[in-house]
Amino acid sequence: MLRRRFTSIRNYTTPHVNGRLAQIPKAYNPLDFESNVTKKWAGRKRLTLSNLTSKDGDTFRMVFPPPNVTGKLHLGHALTVAIQDTIVRLKLMRGHHVEWLAGFDHAGIATHSVVTNKLKSTQKGNIDPSILLKELENHALRNREKMKYQLEALGALLDWNREYYTLDENHSYVVKEAFMHLFHTGIIRRGDGLVNWCFALKSSIADIEVNEVDFKGRTSFPVPGYDNLIDFGLLYHCAYRLQNSDAKLIVATSRPETMFGDVAIAVNPTNEKYQEFIGKSVLNPVNMKIIPVIADARVKNNFGTGIVKISPAHDKLDFAIGVDHKLPAIKVFESDGKLNVNCGELQGMPRYFARDRVIKLLKDSGTLVDITEYTGSLGVCSRTQDMIEPMILQHWFFQTKEFSNKIVSCIKSGEFIVRPDNMQDVFLHQMSSVHDWCISRQIKWGHAIPAYHHRDFPDIWITASNKSAAKTKLEEKLQIQTEEDEILQDPDVLDTWFSSALIPLALSNWPDVDKFKEISLMETGHDILLFWVWRMTIMTLALIDKLPFRSVLLHGVVVDHYGRKMSKSKGNVIDPMHIIQGRGINELKLEAAEAKNSGELEKSEYDLRLFALEKEYPDGLPSCGADALRFSLLGQNIYDQDVTISLAYLENCKHLCNKLWQAMRLYYHYLEAEESFRVDEVFTPEKLTKLPMIDRWILTSLYDFMSSYELNIRNCKFHLVTEAIRKFFYFKYCDTYLEFAKLELKQKLNTQDHLQVMRYVLCTSVKLAHPFLPFVTEEMWGVLTENKEGLLIEAKLPLLNDIAKFKHDTISHQMEKILKLIKQVRSFKTRYFQGVKEPPNILVEIHKNDMDIVNVHSYIENLSATKLKFEILGRRLTSDNIGILFDIEGGRSCRISCSRVRTLCD
Repeated sequence: MLRRRFTSIRNYTTPHVNGRLAQIPKAYNPLDFESNVTKKWAGRKRLTLSNLTSKDGDTFRMVFPPPNVTGKLHLGHALTVAIQDTIVRLKLMRGHHVEWLAGFDHAGIATHSVVTNKLKSTQKGNIDPSILLKELENHALRNREKMKYQLEALGALLDWNREYYTLDENHSYVVKEAFMHLFHTGIIRRGDGLVNWCFALKSSIADIEVNEVDFKGRTSFPVPGYDNLIDFGLLYHCAYRLQNSDAKLIVATSRPETMFGDVAIAVNPTNEKYQEFIGKSVLNPVNMKIIPVIADARVKNNFGTGIVKISPAHDKLDFAIGVDHKLPAIKVFESDGKLNVNCGELQGMPRYFARDRVIKLLKDSGTLVDITEYTGSLGVCSRTQDMIEPMILQHWFFQTKEFSNKIVSCIKSGEFIVRPDNMQDVFLHQMSSVHDWCISRQIKWGHAIPAYHHRDFPDIWITASNKSAAKTKLEEKLQIQTEEDEILQDPDVLDTWFSSALIPLALSNWPDVDKFKEISLMETGHDILLFWVWRMTIMTLALIDKLPFRSVLLHGVVVDHYGRKMSKSKGNVIDPMHIIQGRGINELKLEAAEAKNSGELEKSEYDLRLFALEKEYPDGLPSCGADALRFSLLGQNIYDQDVTISLAYLENCKHLCNKLWQAMRLYYHYLEAEESFRVDEVFTPEKLTKLPMIDRWILTSLYDFMSSYELNIRNCKFHLVTEAIRKFFYFKYCDTYLEFAKLELKQKLNTQDHLQVMRYVLCTSVKLAHPFLPFVTEEMWGVLTENKEGLLIEAKLPLLNDIAKFKHDTISHQMEKILKLIKQVRSFKTRYFQGVKEPPNILVEIHKNDMDIVNVHSYIENLSATKLKFEILGRRLTSDNIGILFDIEGGRSCRISCSRVRTLCD
């Protein structure tokens, strides 16, 4: 829990300190400062949860999506940190108490796969289960520490006092209690259902662990367990003869090995070509079984021949059609990928060898009439690269429809909001087609399912917290006496998403419902909207009939400059530390080799990584610092589907940090010339009217900046905020205000006024920029306040109303005219006086309403290095003169001219 403490820097005297400027480094190098700033934040004990005394309603709660313990953080995590930490700092500096909770996910299948691959590379034969478990635990612990270091380096103000892990004691207790409750209420069922089966893992996997790999025409892919590449992208046109007729219907299939599971063929009812066959029967050419011809609107007329075979046990669409038409489901594969007893003489044959045999049988019988190519995609296991097989199997399922309907009602009533709006529409569409959630996995890493049965009654299940309790329950249920060794626990573990879905409840001390704490904002990537946000919501609704959160903010996915999502399989993943600290190309290659040796990278992934490094980063990655990384990520529109990262933009953001630093140094440069300086940032109306015009202009510009700042903060349009910060600092403060102010400071004119305004604008701007550039601004705050005012995250963020008195439209318009004139004069000078060392004489003719510009002619002359003469615009330009005419404001013209003989053009 974090707590801000309001501070002020008004009304105190700073005695002159000789050499203060010399104590401030000449340049801001992130590597010299960021680690020290991190230590400052880490030591902020007064900001911890235990010291809070506020009411619960004042607390802003947010959960950082738990990274998988599989490996290290990537740029996708860095984007989440940048967004969430910015929100946290804004809340802190607005006076909220903040709970930003951190934890890690055990990532069942992902971690199991990585560690298994590592052990296989060092051990021969089967892996000892105890060794596997120990290495899984060590792997998870090592990576948790690595990721904590990365998160701290990124500046995340996470509350580590309440760190959780989805396999820790508290979470395990919540998982067990939730499963038992949901089973008791009938929400969890055990039975047949269609799952994503990976033969290489011998386990079902979640949809998010299935990669869709596109192909166009005949394409060969490697498949685990097969020495040769396997062909995909082919349609086999098979003849199904009508019962009691010589007529044939031609069916196109990409998977002839599943024909043993055909229970029907289907056509679209709108397809006139086949309407006469609806309701008739055909013979399956591989086993001569009689199956019906059915009509279903989901059949695509333009795919293949317009007729499809229906094998519900091995295809998602076929499964749905089979349920609606009450068709049986015939499985053709065992769990190891070999054909089963339903496949006759091909029983025991691996599926792709069987494909070749079926094709030969069809050719020999004359029922294979054609082979064509097509475009489509394959479901591939992200962990093993095996081709996923939809299979009907006995599993545990969470029945989701009731709770998905509740979510839809809450969205329509405005009780549940998803931003951006287009993602809310996507979510509503997804809710209309959700299916029961398969929650069991056939691996050893994860939460054991607390379900038991008696050895002699395998279909009668009960749930219990342990085997002893299960024995008592089963004896009561079965009315028998039994021994504990006759009680068998389900060997499966729960899907990782089951424990992740319980995070809002586990962090609220559930099952004590009275202690439930709603999450104020659920911010995460749009790619896990259905996988995590939906599951957390249905889980909380199912257990306590409450929403875990009411506001969801979704950001895009970080992609490379080719538009590809960053993933190990593409070799394009970037570690945030590589950008923060910098890495040479050889270091990057060495890290990739270490990741391969540890099992984190497959050999194919390693090869791709090397290729990508040599192509994209031949000179390595320069050190840019955490601020530059965060600012560049926030500079993208987070609402976009894709978020990109550019090395050039990163360097630019690094330069912005140094620009801020140099602006502060300039302030101290002129401060050292003063014997004594009294900080008085209370600008009364009387004091404002006496300030020089340029000081009043930067103050009204500060108001305009804050106006844009607050509007875009409310709408979470952080890219517009970062742009406003850049424009204000670069163009308004540094390139304009400081250049004007220096002209008088060098002459010791209006020094006190300029220094007061410089300090005020610096301190105010540093506060505003802090959530977006936390490291450099925290360091600058320490210098500006001589470390007497605490941390910047404890300071009060200024509000627009606080500086409304600075707004002055007349001065803004006047300055716009002056800047436009300076730009035009400089352009005119560059064009017609190249090589002239002395300031040229230039005539400026303006409308009488713009003669106020004359009052600051010395500024314009100094900044354009010219000598100007002003007149009222009226006379025509003679042939002896050259000039340009432009609009200076509201349609009023201004002309810049000079004598032709004075230029170097002729």
